[in-house]
Amino acid sequence: MKRTIRFFLVLLFLFVTATGSGFSEPEDRLLRMLQAEGAHVEKVVLHHGQRTSSPLSLAESRRLAEELARAFGLGRLSEKRNPDGVVFTAERAEASGIRTGVTLIHDAASDRKIRPYVSVRVTSGGGSPAALERRKRRVSKVLHSFGIMPQYHVNVQGSKPAAGSDARLEVRRLLEKADAREVEAMLSGQTVSVSAYASPFPEGLRTAGGIMNLQIAARLNHHENRLVLTLGTPIITIEY
Repeated sequence: MKRTIRFFLVLLFLFVTATGSGFSEPEDRLLRMLQAEGAHVEKVVLHHGQRTSSPLSLAESRRLAEELARAFGLGRLSEKRNPDGVVFTAERAEASGIRTGVTLIHDAASDRKIRPYVSVRVTSGGGSPAALERRKRRVSKVLHSFGIMPQYHVNVQGSKPAAGSDARLEVRRLLEKADAREVEAMLSGQTVSVSAYASPFPEGLRTAGGIMNLQIAARLNHHENRLVLTLGTPIITIEY
């Protein structure tokens, strides 16, 4: 009987965990941290970026960009040449407000073969967790079909009234909530940014100060009288 009850409780826990916010980890952790500070969620960004495993010519890079844009159901592919190479981009906004974009950078002025950089970004206003999760699964499936292992940088951003707020204290509270250890810190004007390591988050990046897998930033926006909070794992890859 006790074994049956224990089994039922485990199933209930898994169900509540899976349906709590509609997001999977680590999006869910970052969102809960932000919301616990009373911030209104304004943006959630999933970003995958890495170079291809094999060198490609410019023509092959163009073909890969076209195939990725087609597979993601994006709009027309644009091509921009600069002194350092060619940048291919395509994006599309869905009715749900989610925007998906792909960028391929063939950073060679000549047609010699290189390993181009492929970037895929999914952006949501944070209002439809289920839709974003579905899009993430779709993006991951497409990347797998191209032999690309998805590795997402996750960013969440929100704001709260600035009255009575202290950017440094906000960052400290968020670090405590994550049970994180500070690795590096930066203070610039009205912006505070701290890189840290927290065991609940995956993997990490090695920096001069050590391994980090969480970045927290707070900035006072005096024009709108708001405190902007940005959280990212392993690092923040959006403007903050």
